[in-house]
Amino acid sequence: MVYKGFVILLCSSFIMGCSTHKNTFVHRGFHNLTNRFNGYYYSCENINEGIYKIEKNHKALYDQLLPVFIFPNKDDAKTTFPEFDKAIKKSSICIQRHTIKNENGQEIPEAGKWIDNNWINIGIAHFYKHELFSAIENFDYVIRTYTQSQDRYWAMYWICRVYHELGSTVSSEPYLNQLKSSRHLPKALKHCLPALIAEFYIKRNQPEEAAKCLQNHLQNQKRGASAKSKMELARLAFICGQLFEQMGNLKAATRQFEWALKLKPNFELEFYATIRLCRMPAASDIILAKTRKKLLKMISENKNTEYADVIYYTLGLLEERSQHDVEAVSWFKKSVRVSQQNTNQKGLSYMKLGAYYYKKRDYMVSGFYYDSTVQFLSKTHPEYIAASLVKKTLKQLIFHTQRIETTDSLQKLAQLPEPERTAQITQILQKQQKAIEEQRKAALERNKTLNTGFSNTNGGNTPFTANAGTFYFYNPNTVAIGIAEFSKKWGNRPLEPQWRRSNKTIQLKDELDTPVEIQDNTEKPFDIEAAVMAALKQLPLTDSLMQAGKLNIIKSYYELGLIYKEELKDYNTAKITLETLNKRFSSHIYLPQSLFLLYNIYNALADEVNANRCKMQLTSDFPDSEYAKRLLHPELFLVQSVSNAELLKTYNNIYNEFKLGNCENVLRSSEAFKKESGPFMAAELQFLNMLCSCKNQPKDTLVNKLNHIIKMYPKTKVAEECTIIINGLQNFKTYEAINPIIPKPVVYSPDSMYFFKDTAHSVIMLLPDKATQILLFKQRLMQFNSTYYSNATFSISTMLFNSEKQALVVHGFNSADQSVSYYKNINSETTLFTEPLNKQVIDIWPIADHNIKVFYKRKSINQLQEHFNTHYLRL
Repeated sequence: MVYKGFVILLCSSFIMGCSTHKNTFVHRGFHNLTNRFNGYYYSCENINEGIYKIEKNHKALYDQLLPVFIFPNKDDAKTTFPEFDKAIKKSSICIQRHTIKNENGQEIPEAGKWIDNNWINIGIAHFYKHELFSAIENFDYVIRTYTQSQDRYWAMYWICRVYHELGSTVSSEPYLNQLKSSRHLPKALKHCLPALIAEFYIKRNQPEEAAKCLQNHLQNQKRGASAKSKMELARLAFICGQLFEQMGNLKAATRQFEWALKLKPNFELEFYATIRLCRMPAASDIILAKTRKKLLKMISENKNTEYADVIYYTLGLLEERSQHDVEAVSWFKKSVRVSQQNTNQKGLSYMKLGAYYYKKRDYMVSGFYYDSTVQFLSKTHPEYIAASLVKKTLKQLIFHTQRIETTDSLQKLAQLPEPERTAQITQILQKQQKAIEEQRKAALERNKTLNTGFSNTNGGNTPFTANAGTFYFYNPNTVAIGIAEFSKKWGNRPLEPQWRRSNKTIQLKDELDTPVEIQDNTEKPFDIEAAVMAALKQLPLTDSLMQAGKLNIIKSYYELGLIYKEELKDYNTAKITLETLNKRFSSHIYLPQSLFLLYNIYNALADEVNANRCKMQLTSDFPDSEYAKRLLHPELFLVQSVSNAELLKTYNNIYNEFKLGNCENVLRSSEAFKKESGPFMAAELQFLNMLCSCKNQPKDTLVNKLNHIIKMYPKTKVAEECTIIINGLQNFKTYEAINPIIPKPVVYSPDSMYFFKDTAHSVIMLLPDKATQILLFKQRLMQFNSTYYSNATFSISTMLFNSEKQALVVHGFNSADQSVSYYKNINSETTLFTEPLNKQVIDIWPIADHNIKVFYKRKSINQLQEHFNTHYLRL
């Protein structure tokens, strides 16, 4: 016993004696051993758990170019905060307890083998939490401090990943060049490097280089890879195929998709690789028939039920390529009908239908389909912007067309004798009401069918009664079913009145038009007399209203002519529209413009007779107008426009060099451009030169240069950009040199009682002054903080705001970004606002600490909301 006690005492003395200020073999061995198999091990486990959760919850969008690396969005990242917070905590404790230092208290980098790994783990955790600038600080510290460690290459790898997420390939390029040129990379990193290089080229919009890199990487892989490695390779092969397909190299794309299938990936990737192969142009009708037969067989298989919309869409593409438009439309409509979960696919099918009717110049129907396209496509989808632009144009076209038709109809009714007018309105309303009743009956029949289906799945229970005597919306399963059915039919519609209609204004049309819903959703009987009286009030029964309607018709005709000519390039319809305008109204305010447009349209249609007619009328009736001068003296306008266009083209070339990081070329080209351009684009050019010449300069130097540009070019967009950068640079506390990544603007508004400054922040909430609800919400908030912000040191205080509300404030945010991130997270956390709390009566804002006193003193809720809209929404 004495011997055992002596051994324990000796071991305890040894452990207690392993100070971090002694750099001996024994001390290094103890700290390295403890660091490696204690904190660092568990930190890695936490990071792996977080990454596994991210990959498990990730929904791949195969209709777009897949990302090389799976990275969560901010909302999805919130679910992994606990894992990554634990990793940060474990690694931070290891660094604190096991970093060996010299007599001056400075770290000895060569003494600890695992300290740099812990710094990297902290950076990785910040990266996946979307705290990207914190991640950069950690990786940059490892690169600069641990110059003899091979792990610094891993820090370079991860800092490239961060810069790619920030969209700054200029910043990642130096690190990537070091990784490519180094001969001492760890073996595991050599395997990961090609994917990183491919991501770099994709971010720089160089698909040829990215595809070549991935192709070489896949060709060099040896057989016998693990299942996980095969999955990763199959994903890379699919991405490589997508890149080749984008470039039009369909043979290479086909080989890559076939290679992805050979690697036996998961079902979803296998399905989409097969679909991509089916979409490749067929070499003959026989191959096309085989492809069609294969797709029809896939539809009949139960495992593909969820993907039936994709298969139908692919069949539509095959028919469209064969110029069988009717059959293609039929398949696209089937795709829309069966689409359930995949809203992007539903949006793409709607877009094809919209494009079909657009091509047929049935713009009204096309506009409705494009409206649905925008509702279903996600805002990040590559086709969203193009579809939104078409929708916007067609929406304006539909609006002006309907305004002409509606105004004409109302004016015709207004000119009828009163008895006949009342009789016609009554007839129109009765027809509309009959159509509404038929729709209501059809909806009830569909509901009965749905109820029967739900009863079968719920063991015979009615879906709208969770338990006897319980309100059916309290059943989360019923609510989930309802949401799924609604999304399946309508997509992600905004919560607003008349959500089914793009044009919310109620209009009365004649019986030849599609009836507009004038419906009473209650069970009250339809009051025809009241409806007739309401409709009569819309009629223009006075001269002033008739004149206003006439002006609206004139304006709509002119706007339609512009849309047909400039937006849709439909010159024939534009010609007919403008000629109709000029025939119906021989003298109107848009006559010079319409004649000028008609002159250009007839020239485009090679109709010299009508072009000369419009020119003669314009120059004779309106000789002093700008449009007549343009026809009489075109050379005066041509010289200026051609000169500016050529200069702008030159400037764009210089700007593209800047985006690629070729600063020497920018500076060289700028000198020649200044001599030619004079004042044209002078501010923009000096701004580019300043950014290139001040690269890697101290912060003060750049700030001085920016202030100089602001003084030279005040009240310009360039001056605004300089102000944004100056304010953004104040957020950088660690770097002395200027980082190429500029944060979002920080704006000061002197005319407001609040002012924005990126200092300490809080999040303030106003709740009804009910003690039980305030206590419950505070408890839920504390639980939320402990779950998702376990490493943060928040404090919560409450104070009576007025006679009706209490203010609850969460303190402890270091910046505006942190408070906005917290604000977004609590707004999306539904568990905070379940019964008896109601989210609709709780107001929440991020607020700078120096503004809290002003808020309490002034009780200025509206001004705080305006301050939030101005300065915080864009963060």
